[in-house]
Amino acid sequence: MIRRTFFSSFLAGVLVLCGLAAQVGAQAGGLGQDLATVRLPLDLLELGEKARSSAPDLLTAARDLERARSDFRAKVAELSGTTVSIQVPAEANYKGAGTGVQLALQQAAGPWQAGASLGLVAGYEWDGAWKTGSALTLGVKLPLPSDADVQRRGYELDLAAAEARFRGAQRSWNLALIEGYRDVLLARYDKDIAALKVAAAQMELEGAEVRGAAGAVSAAALHTARQGVAQAEAGLAAAELRLEQALFNLGQLTGDWTRSPEGPPAADEYGVRTIERAPAAGSVDGWVQLALEQRDDVQLAEARVALARDRLHLAERRAGGTGELSGGVSLPASSSEPEKVGWYVGAAFKLPLLDASVTEEVRKAELAYEQALADRAALLARVEGDVRFAYRQVELAEAVYAQAVAAAEYAARLLETAEQAAGSGVGTPAAVLSARVTLAEAEREVMAAYFDLVVRRVTLWHLVGGDLSW
Repeated sequence: MIRRTFFSSFLAGVLVLCGLAAQVGAQAGGLGQDLATVRLPLDLLELGEKARSSAPDLLTAARDLERARSDFRAKVAELSGTTVSIQVPAEANYKGAGTGVQLALQQAAGPWQAGASLGLVAGYEWDGAWKTGSALTLGVKLPLPSDADVQRRGYELDLAAAEARFRGAQRSWNLALIEGYRDVLLARYDKDIAALKVAAAQMELEGAEVRGAAGAVSAAALHTARQGVAQAEAGLAAAELRLEQALFNLGQLTGDWTRSPEGPPAADEYGVRTIERAPAAGSVDGWVQLALEQRDDVQLAEARVALARDRLHLAERRAGGTGELSGGVSLPASSSEPEKVGWYVGAAFKLPLLDASVTEEVRKAELAYEQALADRAALLARVEGDVRFAYRQVELAEAVYAQAVAAAEYAARLLETAEQAAGSGVGTPAAVLSARVTLAEAEREVMAAYFDLVVRRVTLWHLVGGDLSW
């Protein structure tokens, strides 16, 4: 006997696995809003929630994201951050030597770069006179044209791409967990089915031996029966090994080898999960439109086009000329002359007349912009194709699941007939056992078809930028 019959009756199976008419809609093209809902075993939901803190793949993805955030903070600090340090200047010239200690502040604010320092200096002139005084410097610098805004947006885009990769890793792990859970359940079915086949083969051998003792069966038939037992036992050993492998893979995926499904869930052991946002129109066009509105890679592609366009404009402005404005004041003018105040203002401009590097920078920016446009167009076409294909796969999975349920219902009736025949003395125990094997195999196909349907739906969610919450 199998551990727990998933299809103790057809009605119970339909209730457990969603109720085709009421909840998922088996007719192709009539899926509608039902695509926005899946039912998952409660122990799978619990496993998914707890494994989020131990799954190696998720922990690796989280570390990668944190490194990207750290890199972003470091780069942004160069554009708009504050740096504080202690400086100890020292110099010597023809008049004398000097040193001091200063507290320095550097502040970047977009295109502006400002600096200030405050401290004490002391100088010694070669004629033997010491001079001391306070030190103060202030200075600002403004490059023209400034690329600070473009740089920051580039850093923000890199961070957004890292966050999108993290969400993609989470989605891949979600699907992998569902499939790993399914593989364990199917492996348990395979083991139980293999055990039933061993029992059937042993029953056949026992009958052959009884008939052989009476001279009604040839030696060849007995050998065939013994070979049938050996093959069934080998099949059981292989099924046990597949179960061990499935359990190991699930443990690798979750980082926890202590939790695994023991058998198919009962009707009250399922929970409902719904996509955060479903299309207003349940047709495939509605799902395509939803993907174009909220997918990470579509939004990133739009941002890359805008950034490439602004980089092109910046390169064109630089080709027309570059410059820098600067100014500041210092006390003392040098560490060897602490009593003097120095100040400066300046402007420097460069107008390229013949500079191949400047021309090529503009050309490279043009090519980058053209490529960003081409990448966006290719992505939009691929997104639409992927969503339409995924939608059709869900329709096909619905049909396959409906067929599996019908086959299991028929197998259940065959078993009932075989048991009634055996009870009335017309049938045989072997026929009953054979019908149980058939039903168990049909139950397995229902489970496989159901989880394929779940995977197809969640895949569609992911393709439109949705997530599965445990």
